[in-house]
This record gives sequence, C-alpha cells and structure tokens, in this order.
Amino acid sequence: MLPAKAAILRCPHCGGKKNVHQLMSGNTFGSTQWSDTKHVAPMFPKVSYIQRCPHCKKYFFYTKDIFVGNAKDYSSDLGELPYQNLKEAFAQLQPSGNDETTTRLYILWAFNDLYGNSEIADIPTPEWEYHLDNVQHLIPLMSDVLVKAELYREIGDFKKCIELLSTIQQTPDLQNIKEMFLEEANRQNRKVFVLYGNAKRCPIGADK
Repeated sequence: MLPAKAAILRCPHCGGKKNVHQLMSGNTFGSTQWSDTKHVAPMFPKVSYIQRCPHCKKYFFYTKDIFVGNAKDYSSDLGELPYQNLKEAFAQLQPSGNDETTTRLYILWAFNDLYGNSEIADIPTPEWEYHLDNVQHLIPLMSDVLVKAELYREIGDFKKCIELLSTIQQTPDLQNIKEMFLEEANRQNRKVFVLYGNAKRCPIGADK
C-alpha cells in the first residue's frame, strides 16, 4: 500500500476544508467479506462516501465536485462515522437514488457492527425497529437476488430468503456461496457471518 497526499474536501454547507486519506496504490490481500456485503481490506482502506464537516458538523457526500485538491501532508482519516451519526446523516441528507442505497447500506453495516451477532432480545427495541425499517426500504433498491435474500434472512424472514435463493441459477461461481446462505437460513439464523477472511467486526468509535 502506497499512500498519497491527503485529498482536500470542501464542505458544501459552510465551505470549511477537510483532509482525508488518499491512496496512490493498494491491494486486497488479507481482505474479509461478510454476508451483509461489507468488505474490508487492510491494504486498501476506503474513505467513507458519507462525511461530516469538522467545522459546521453537517453531513455531505464525497463527490467529485467537493474535491478541491491535494494537501501537502498525508492523512489517515477515512471519515468513517458511528451508527448514530449515520442515522443523523440520513435524516439530514434525505438521500434519493444511488445515494439512498449507499447510505442505507452504510447504516446496515454499522448496525451489524454493533448488533450483527446479537439475539433480537438483546437489541434495544428502537434500534431493531429502525433496522427493520431500513432493511425493508433497502430490499427493493437492490438488484442482486443474493443480496435481497440475505436482507430477508437478516430480518428473520427465512421463508422469503430460501424462496429467493431457489431462483438463483446453479453456477460454479455462486454455488458455494449460495449453499452458505441456504444453510444459515435453514438453521433460522439471522446473524451476520464471514464469507472469507478473518477480520472481526468492530464498531466505529466515538462521535466525530
């Protein structure tokens, strides 16, 4: 992994500047993929698409039009946000289209960082209800049948999950993965699991 000088972002709300990590090159060695589509690669860290301004504290998307150049120094800041901040970001931004899909996925991953291996009874009721609502809105936004099936599994609709999995064509590339999802659905397990790799799910830390 070769870092590059930090990217400078301009907040679209107040005009304040924020420096974030930028790579010259990287690789996916040692990466981990989970059933909810979250993927991490220690040698290819990704800057969050959802950023928070350090000045006005408002949220914005990392798009080309807010990139204003490269800094003189490096930065390791990815702009990753904790679960509660992502919920705030969704409320503020009211995203649509691809931005809605991306934001809801970030919220899903952050929820699973916290509760993906918890029993429903151990999840605070408001958070479980928020999760259900988020996933139910996310399902129709997804085009990949395997991902749709996984989302149904994660909210405990195992029948719908298995039904969708049965429609996936038996190809060598998908067969093993499909069997993994099918096994968990048949066990009526809604918990997130690892497809490959050995990283652990860690919630993003303090509010930024």
